[in-house]
Amino acid sequence: MSADGGKPGRCSSGTERGGHSVEASGSPQVLHETEDLHIQSFTLEHQLNESKHPEVALHSCRRCASIVVDARHSTEGRALNVRWKPGDETKDSSLTSDWGTAAAREGCALFASLGRGLFFNPMSSDTDNAIYAEFSGQNGQAKITLWEHNLGRGSHDVTVKDCLGSFELYTIPGKALIDGFLGQQLSPNLVPDSWLSFTRARRLLDDCCANHAQCKSFNLAYMPTRVLEILPISDFSSTSSFRVRLLENPELSPYVTLSYCWGGDQLFKTTKKRLPDYKREVQLEALAQTIRDALVVTHGIGVRYLWVDALCIVQDSNDDKMKEISNMHRIYRGSLFTIAAAVAQTSRHGFLQPRAAYRGFKVKTQIGDNLVVEAAAVPDRTNHERNAYPIYTRGWTFQEGLLSTRVLAYGNRGMVYACLESQRCDGGYQQSIGGLHSSDYDAIRAIFKHLSPGSQHLGSEKHPMAWGAVVSAYTQRQLSFADDKLLAITAIAEEYLRTKPVTLYLGGMWKEDLLHQCLWSRARPTSDSRPITRPAAYRAPSWSWASLDGHFVTFQQVDGTGSLVECNFSCKLIDAQTVLCDETSPFGPITGGFIRLRGKMRRLTWLSPGNSNSPSDGCGWACEDPEGRWNDQGAGPGDDRLDFNIDIVKEWPPMTRITLWCIEICTFVAPGNVMNLVQKRLFDERGSARIVEGRGLLLEPVSSEVADEARFRRVGMISFEGLPKGDSHYDRRPYWFDHGEFEWREVVIV
Repeated sequence: MSADGGKPGRCSSGTERGGHSVEASGSPQVLHETEDLHIQSFTLEHQLNESKHPEVALHSCRRCASIVVDARHSTEGRALNVRWKPGDETKDSSLTSDWGTAAAREGCALFASLGRGLFFNPMSSDTDNAIYAEFSGQNGQAKITLWEHNLGRGSHDVTVKDCLGSFELYTIPGKALIDGFLGQQLSPNLVPDSWLSFTRARRLLDDCCANHAQCKSFNLAYMPTRVLEILPISDFSSTSSFRVRLLENPELSPYVTLSYCWGGDQLFKTTKKRLPDYKREVQLEALAQTIRDALVVTHGIGVRYLWVDALCIVQDSNDDKMKEISNMHRIYRGSLFTIAAAVAQTSRHGFLQPRAAYRGFKVKTQIGDNLVVEAAAVPDRTNHERNAYPIYTRGWTFQEGLLSTRVLAYGNRGMVYACLESQRCDGGYQQSIGGLHSSDYDAIRAIFKHLSPGSQHLGSEKHPMAWGAVVSAYTQRQLSFADDKLLAITAIAEEYLRTKPVTLYLGGMWKEDLLHQCLWSRARPTSDSRPITRPAAYRAPSWSWASLDGHFVTFQQVDGTGSLVECNFSCKLIDAQTVLCDETSPFGPITGGFIRLRGKMRRLTWLSPGNSNSPSDGCGWACEDPEGRWNDQGAGPGDDRLDFNIDIVKEWPPMTRITLWCIEICTFVAPGNVMNLVQKRLFDERGSARIVEGRGLLLEPVSSEVADEARFRRVGMISFEGLPKGDSHYDRRPYWFDHGEFEWREVVIV
């Protein structure tokens, strides 16, 4: 038994920079990802843990035990009859809805779940609808899908096929493996607070620390100012047999970080008054459940230290908060791994409870002419999964996941592991992080698609496209306190400065390629989009996306092959400055700022839409042009060469003509688009497809204290197009900025 309270392993710092290892005292050798955890003695322990939790133990009853699914070959979409024994007589026929309803009434959990529509569509009440199964199996993975032929909804003798549920098949824990059928995968571990779960996680960490060069090179050798120290108090392996204290200035050693949703203020956060008491001992019963669960995981895996923001930062000290926030990128990059409490709605909910929604069922499967075996059928999704992970909607947690080397994410179906080189599940068929297109209903992929330890998806992108990806992902998230807009992304900005060719950070943007970044705009709205709003207090200059709240995207024009189109920047950046609240925090809040530009400018009239809910941002035309001069359809006002993207439409009175300025930022030759030309009646025998497009900023004049200085604020982004000079049809549709009255001006945007 080890000296740290009987845990199977202890943690020690590695000899290389950023190298950590989890040493398993007396445990088997590290298993690589290609090796199987099932072959060891884990099965018996897994079975024991499930027996302790009846709500997740495999269900079996007289009704569902009588069903036999034919798994002798993949059906490839062809329905299979189900063989069942209603009494003494064995019958081969499809089940019916009334049979399933009767099973549910008798207490069958499987058919009760199907009747409620827990997995897909609910089973109908029609008595003669057939229920049947499809089996698919390849590469050691097996799956059955239950369907219902809904005769009542069909017409003209065509029936509707409703999916009732889809289930992955695994060997029953404790049973011998069946060669060629189910492979060697353990079923998902629905008890995350278990010896098995901690042992699996520890072995994945061992493998990563020993064999993953990328992870070791990304990991920093760093120690936070304060950590929670876990002190064992008994020789028993119970995960609660420890006490905790807050340790200041610890020596370099492996530690764990926590990423979670606060969900409101925490009553027992560290303050100046509590700090002396917490350095002696932190009472576990006073802590939020999520933090207690994180301590259990840290101790269960065999690590001594845990970093939690609410306790390791003095929350009523602005100096301490700014100091620790400025080191956030080091804190998360330096940790051995980060616990992501994905399933916890708030800090009070915790994340180690058994996953009862994914309780499995025992099913009989015929794998040979005279061979029927039992298998564990585990749901691969449940209908409550959509948007079930609030942690991935919060602003502060965005940088925590991206800057971690390794993440253990605890979700609705257990734990998943991700690092720079590997992605694994706590049991179940291993799924790739690459399946980003899959539905949020898939509990495993719904976590994986949010995980990118080490910011891998940003590493291959060049500036400013990489920063555009950061802005788009970050602005989709929400903050409890709007003033944290710039604070909650400081760690990402510091890491970006380290890895990209940038030098000066300006309120959420970079001076390098600043003109390109200025062309941000509202993202395409969806059914659950938040409205764009302007904060009551100043946060950033109008030219920065950080000045507003909402989801924004940056300008990216690509051709038919997906490559970026080369832009010609006609505008020149003369100067750019911001005023920091704290000169020692270059990535923190600001109190002011401006950019000075020189470029081509035109005045225009913008006609605001009829109401703020209109899908259109209104229309407009050059001040010197008649309202309908360049309306190709001849219907109503507006120049159809102009496309408006107003930052906040509701700030303007409806159906009002407003004089604005626009400054051209860049132009590019749009990719060939013959259909576009046909629609605009410009196609001729040459088939010319060269359309010039431009992007610019919409500006409103503001007062200036400096004589002869033109000062503006941004109110939106504008697109313009037309044919280039020299085109045979130029006079019919000239590029907007090449035709009419424009002037070169030097302006200041605040």
